[in-house]
Amino acid sequence: MTFQQLQYLLEANTTGSISQAAKNLFLTPSSVSVAITNLESELGYPIFTRTPQGLAPTVQGEKVIEYASRIFETYRLLNHIDQSSKKTIRINAEDHDVFNITFAKTVAEYRDQKDTSFCLSSLSTEAALPKLVLGELELGLSFSFDGRARQLETTLEKQDLQW
Repeated sequence: MTFQQLQYLLEANTTGSISQAAKNLFLTPSSVSVAITNLESELGYPIFTRTPQGLAPTVQGEKVIEYASRIFETYRLLNHIDQSSKKTIRINAEDHDVFNITFAKTVAEYRDQKDTSFCLSSLSTEAALPKLVLGELELGLSFSFDGRARQLETTLEKQDLQW
């Protein structure tokens, strides 16, 4: 069992659809379906029944969804425990030119705060999105002119994250 499988499971449950979950996660429907099927095989029982109206959790599936939600909430809380007074700002940008400008502006804004450090990455939008949702990034920059921006915005809004 992996976090990724649980993430796909939770998104499929939220949307009631493998196809919609895949769109929200920027994946193919087969990727989401295979992950959930593998999880079901590992657990030894079905999590969803597939109906003409979409996915419906089984009795066991409702428990799995409940526990998966708790796991993600606990993970989010663990990542927000302040073990020291030092704050790390985690920034991701797929486009390096934008990344450099954003990084320079952010560092300038925090230059007088000795208790702040920065962690930089240049993951693809698809790889960075789950990290934003889980709170593993404070800032993610993505630029798209092909309709992916609206999908990204919808996914972030569902998680109560600002766009």
